[in-house]
Amino acid sequence: MGNRVDKPHYIKIFFLFFIFLLFIPAFRFFAGQICYQQAQRFIRQQSYQRAVDILQKGSRWLPWDSRLQHRLGVLYFMLSHTAGVGSQDTFLSFALEHLKKATQLNPLEPTIAASLAYVIEFQKGSKPDEILAAYQRVVDLSPNTVQYLMLYADQLYAFKRQKKLTKAVQRLGRIYPGRYGVVRRKPYWNEKLERSFAEGLLQAIQENTDPRKARIALADIQAQQHNWADAAEQYRLALLLKQHTNTSNNYFKLATYYLHANTFEPAYQAITAGLKKQQAGPINLQYLFSLFQRTGHGDLFREFYLHISSELSFSYAEDIRLAELLIKYKKYTFALELLNKVVTERDYLAKPWLLLAKIYRSQGKSEAMERVSQKGKSLLGKL
Repeated sequence: MGNRVDKPHYIKIFFLFFIFLLFIPAFRFFAGQICYQQAQRFIRQQSYQRAVDILQKGSRWLPWDSRLQHRLGVLYFMLSHTAGVGSQDTFLSFALEHLKKATQLNPLEPTIAASLAYVIEFQKGSKPDEILAAYQRVVDLSPNTVQYLMLYADQLYAFKRQKKLTKAVQRLGRIYPGRYGVVRRKPYWNEKLERSFAEGLLQAIQENTDPRKARIALADIQAQQHNWADAAEQYRLALLLKQHTNTSNNYFKLATYYLHANTFEPAYQAITAGLKKQQAGPINLQYLFSLFQRTGHGDLFREFYLHISSELSFSYAEDIRLAELLIKYKKYTFALELLNKVVTERDYLAKPWLLLAKIYRSQGKSEAMERVSQKGKSLLGKL
């Protein structure tokens, strides 16, 4: 009878023990998380040593947590930069130890692999093949992350692995066509790599990987080589994609390529489209004038301006502003044409008369200057 009475007692003890076993992992998890959050606060305060102490405690609660090991490795690496000469190597070895452990715990996490590669790069005695293998592993884990591929390309350049660098640059063009402007500023950039990047851009278009940016980059490459007709065509095709994102500057750049290619009517159409995009504010006549000057077609600016002024119904104010600009560059013939037109239609405006006086003074026509100057001054007096 006594055994039957005690049986529920043993079941209760077993049940409590089972609950206790379940509670231990939960307790360890919450203790480790608390340590991680406290360490984050110290990191924000740049109290890195205190953060390390807290994370060390947390790693004892959660030895299987790769985040804690990763964070410890990064912190030791940061401390190596502020430590004395004698302690730098020690901190770097601690960083390497924790990052290797984090990699073992979570071998598929690219951020951990990237941190490990970075520390291996700074570790004394690291061999080129070891460093390159570490960065290659990062790219293998996350092949579509541009930062990792660019870091890998930097290392390939540093260790003169030209063949692999060529492939990496081509891959950059294929997967990240929008990074052309960044990549071409790299110290390793040359004509051969430009061709490789262009090959990647063509692949990006075929694979429909941001074809708009790919064509814009191709246009830029063609422009660098002064292949203006090809540049204009690539840019035109680019602007047909996602047309709602086109800006006035996009159309002006297309016009620049057309003008360089001596293709004038499409250039006028592109500039007109750009001006129509500018719904508010004065027209940047300075830019348009310099656009024709830069492309070697300053003599065509008059024809262009008269063409678009009638199409877009420019007011007399644009004529006066352009005349003022032309005077600055000593383009007196067209300035006189515009000002005479304005004073014929609106002889009550003082400014065009005064601008005429300025032109006549520069030309040495004192009598004409005096006449129009008096007219302008008299109109000013009436204001």
